[in-house]
Amino acid sequence: MLFLLLSVSIVAVLALFIMARNTYRLKTDFARFRKEISQKSGLVFLINKDFEVKDTNYYQMNANMAGDGQPPVLGNVLHCKSGCDSGLCGTGFACQTCPVRLVIKNSFKNRRDFDSIEATMELYDASHEVQKVDVTVAGELVYAYNKPYMMVSVTSFPIGFQAQV
Repeated sequence: MLFLLLSVSIVAVLALFIMARNTYRLKTDFARFRKEISQKSGLVFLINKDFEVKDTNYYQMNANMAGDGQPPVLGNVLHCKSGCDSGLCGTGFACQTCPVRLVIKNSFKNRRDFDSIEATMELYDASHEVQKVDVTVAGELVYAYNKPYMMVSVTSFPIGFQAQV
């Protein structure tokens, strides 16, 4: 009986140790991602395979859009018209043919990065007016304690904007 109690205690302590170690590793990985996000130029989002934004520099760069009650899903955070109008990015009719969503989904599926995907998106601005915006999206697959995440960089230009070369 004493042996059984001792065995159960050891297993419980080991389980707690493993959970604490996993939590520490996850926090360490996210701290590393947060540092990488702060060092990159442009908008950067750390998302999981369900497109939930785990970290971003969007709100530091767009303080007027913070606290607007949008769900923490990529299209909603970007204020995509289709995602916001349907309530949640990925549930609208236009979301099914969204090239950005398709590329990110396939990148998770095939476990690889992607570069320079260009698309035109309709995004709400701070005054809730729809703006057509050309975006260039790149994604880097990263892992936090063996779980895949995508570090998505978005560069946007208003329609008609000519980048200086």
